[in-house]
Amino acid sequence: MAQRSVLLLCATLFLVRGAYADQTYYVGVGGSDSNPGTQALPFATIQHGLGLAQPGDAVDLLSGTYRDQYASFVRSGTTAAPITLEAAPGASVTIKGSDILSGWTQQGTSGIYTHANLGHYFGQWSANPADARSEARNQLFVNGTYVPEVSTQSALQPGTFYIDPTSKNIYLRPAGSANPNQQTIEASVTGGPLLTTNGQNNLVIKGLNFADDANAPQDAAAVQVSTGSNIRVDSVSVQYAAGAGIDVGGSNNTIINSHFNYNGQEGIHSANSVNLLVKNSETAYNNTLPGKQYDPGWEAGGNKFVRTQNTVIDGLVSHDNIGSGIWFDIDNKNATIENSVSHDNGKGIQYEISYGGKIYNNLVYKNQYKNDTLNFNANDLEPSSPSAYGIYISSSAGVQVYNNTAVYNDRSGISVTGPLRDDGDGHKLYSYAANLRNNLVAMNDAYTGAISAGSTRDEFEYQIANGGPKAKADPGLVSPLVPFSGNLSDYNLFMLRYGGATPNANSFGFNGWTDQSLAEWLADTGQDLHSLIASPLFVDVAADDYRLAANSPALGRGILIPGLVGSQNIGANFDLFPTSFTSFPTYIPEPSAMLLIGGGAVCLRRRIFRPASRELETKIHQKL
Repeated sequence: MAQRSVLLLCATLFLVRGAYADQTYYVGVGGSDSNPGTQALPFATIQHGLGLAQPGDAVDLLSGTYRDQYASFVRSGTTAAPITLEAAPGASVTIKGSDILSGWTQQGTSGIYTHANLGHYFGQWSANPADARSEARNQLFVNGTYVPEVSTQSALQPGTFYIDPTSKNIYLRPAGSANPNQQTIEASVTGGPLLTTNGQNNLVIKGLNFADDANAPQDAAAVQVSTGSNIRVDSVSVQYAAGAGIDVGGSNNTIINSHFNYNGQEGIHSANSVNLLVKNSETAYNNTLPGKQYDPGWEAGGNKFVRTQNTVIDGLVSHDNIGSGIWFDIDNKNATIENSVSHDNGKGIQYEISYGGKIYNNLVYKNQYKNDTLNFNANDLEPSSPSAYGIYISSSAGVQVYNNTAVYNDRSGISVTGPLRDDGDGHKLYSYAANLRNNLVAMNDAYTGAISAGSTRDEFEYQIANGGPKAKADPGLVSPLVPFSGNLSDYNLFMLRYGGATPNANSFGFNGWTDQSLAEWLADTGQDLHSLIASPLFVDVAADDYRLAANSPALGRGILIPGLVGSQNIGANFDLFPTSFTSFPTYIPEPSAMLLIGGGAVCLRRRIFRPASRELETKIHQKL
């Protein structure tokens, strides 16, 4: 009897241990959920694999395109044994929210083809064409190329499509004489997330590509990490999500080596996250899809972070978005933005109604008015909106801005301004206690186009409200005021477009007053005693290579900031960026994307910044 009890105990221990032993389940296109889930006999659905996975297990996807699959984690891993969903070694995996449509019927000789009853219709058309948040978000792709949607059948032009909201019939008018029955036509059929972590903890998502989700803006993203902790998103891409590419909440989560491009609203969204790390990743060409563009003044562009704590953005490249490249808005606390590049967006880096930001060692350049608003019309441009700053500190407290390079932005290279505003918790905020050191600000206020009649061109290349011990009171401040100390600025290099040796414009702005020259700025504010006006001598401006040449006057002119490597110089230390600078920036041309609009096609050459795979070892979180 005793021997039998021992055997039963051993069997029980074996079963418990076996349930938590590392196991790899395989999923493959054409598999079956009745298979054992081996590499030779894989499961058919991702969900089936996740349903079986225990802590320490992995669900590996074999090469292929996975459609009609909504997947959700059902349990947590542990810190030592996370649950992993990944591409199998060497596999190329794409999870799509679209289906392939065949059997198109031509309507007479009109050039219009129809497909009966897609079975889906997402969103509705809004009466406000300037804001697509409530508009239809149906998506169609011809040979992988996005096709614009129109709101009525009568509006069809070559290279567009329309879906009847009642019958759900699709009407496609291809460009030229193309026959859709001889093309690959895909339509989005999924309106929610393609993958959600479902509040679970200790997970890894690795090596997967997601595409073609018709998810709603201001709602769930294509990849939804809304809660949970210790979740790592590694080497993932999301493109052509109608809303956000990825949404991250929870605590101690990481996005690394990932790309979120060509999404309808934005690449990355995060709200109420704690200790989020975004590292060596890219957000590009978001909010640029015709007919799917959202108001960048509300929420759109590369990224937006709301009510986060201790977020670190390290080595993020954000470019060619309509909207801000990197945007923290409303009650963020102690965010760090470092070693990142933001260019050809609306604003480069925006820190708004938030606290304690650290903006270290970033390159922001060529951020433009036309990417800071929808339906840009130069003849209607006024200096107050859109803004197109390089770095914009708006109604925020205690922000440190060290060793950044801000060049050729349409408006100010750096602006520390903003009215008295509420942070959403009843606290009033104004931009105060900012500290700006070792920044290289060159040739900003770069916009030279038209502005609206009767307006005055804003030629401030550098703006600091409440600027310094001698600054006059700002007449715009009204009671009740929060206690504040002056913003400080020194050890910077300026190459002024208009306020150089023979100034002809007010290049410096503060508290409703303006100065033409650095000497006037110093006299009026007490700021920038050790700063200088000089050409920084970049390596190659024509190639957007803003490294400093060996004889640059910015070398050795900074003030040493403990923990910030290279702070003896003015401007960004490119050695900390996530790439090799044999040639910078490193753009790899990819096949041209053709937007089929009107009677012809618009070719978009995609420039994709490829971060190096190496990890950055230097972390800079120390204060002065």
